[in-house]
Parts: sequence; structure tokens; C-alpha cells
Amino acid sequence: MLPGLALAGLLLTPPTAAVGPEARLAELDHRRMEIHVGPRVYGRFLDAPPAVGGSLQLGLGVRVVRGLYVTGELGAGAHALPVGVGAQGFLGIRHELRMSSWVRPSYSLGYTHLVDASFDVGADVDSGCGKSGDHGFSFDGLASTELASRSGAQAGLGLRFPFRKAPRLSLYLRADASYYFDDRPGRLQAGGSLGLQVVF
Repeated sequence: MLPGLALAGLLLTPPTAAVGPEARLAELDHRRMEIHVGPRVYGRFLDAPPAVGGSLQLGLGVRVVRGLYVTGELGAGAHALPVGVGAQGFLGIRHELRMSSWVRPSYSLGYTHLVDASFDVGADVDSGCGKSGDHGFSFDGLASTELASRSGAQAGLGLRFPFRKAPRLSLYLRADASYYFDDRPGRLQAGGSLGLQVVF
């Protein structure tokens, strides 16, 4: 091709329009995978004094069709009264309603499993007239550990807010409630989480 014809063709080619945030978000809606991570706080109720705790959650979602995802989550943390540590898993579905571009409500439903270790700590402290150099206190502490494995169902509601300048990244807020199918105290658990989600 002659150089003059090539230059003329280049000049006549219309410039490519810049891709806006809405177009980038629409393209990302077709991606298959998402990862989310963030802190979660929760309380346990029913047949027991309320207990509160916190954990760090890590999750993975695989899109099946449109806004429907198969989601798995793992979390680990600690709680108080009784003092203990626990790990919780979730496997279920999350459906995101794409009625709005920049606010995405969702609901979820699935199976949850909790492995919990509680520590019962008892202590006796006696004071008296000790000898010189003695503080006059004696401490006797006993601790027992109780390990429980619990299965239940979890339902949740959420909101996701994609960032306009980086639609691949989103802020999310979620609330959930779990019910465990056993006769242990604290069968009802309610929690809330805040975190970041990335689509790829």
C-alpha cells in the first residue's frame, strides 16, 4: 500500500471512544470469580447469656449465571463469655440483584459449620499477712476446655458498592443469622461484616 493511502486511511478512521465506568462494570459482571475478605462481628443467643465475638472472613464465589454465585467462606476468631476461639465455614448460594449499577443488594442461603473451643477459667485469690518480701497473695487457677462441632443453616442480606474508578474492586456490607441444629446453648448467632471484594 502506498504511504499516502495508508495515511489517509488513518486520518479517516474515527477515534475509539473512551470506555466509561458503567461499560467497565457491565463487562466485569460477566467475570466468573470473586474473592472477598473482611472482619465480622457476631453475637450468640438462645438458652445462654449473650456472647460476643469477632473473626476474619475469607470467601470465594463462582458465578453460575447472571448474579447467582456458589459461595464458600472460612472465618476464624475469638469470643468472650465464655472465652474461646472458633472457626466457621459457610457453603451456599448468593444471589446479587443487579437493579442498580453502583448499589448491588444480595441475599444468601446455605449450610454453616462451626468448630468452637471454649475455656472455663476459675481462680481463687487469698490475701493474708505474708512474711517480709511476701506479697501476701496466693493464686490457684483452673481451666477446662470444651470443644464443640456444630452444624446449622445460615441466611444473609448484603449490599455491594463497586468503586467508580476501579469497578473491579467493591466495598460490601452484610448481615447474617445462623441457627445450629443441636441442644447446646447459643444456638442462634447473628453477625455483620464489612470488607472488600475483587472480581477476576
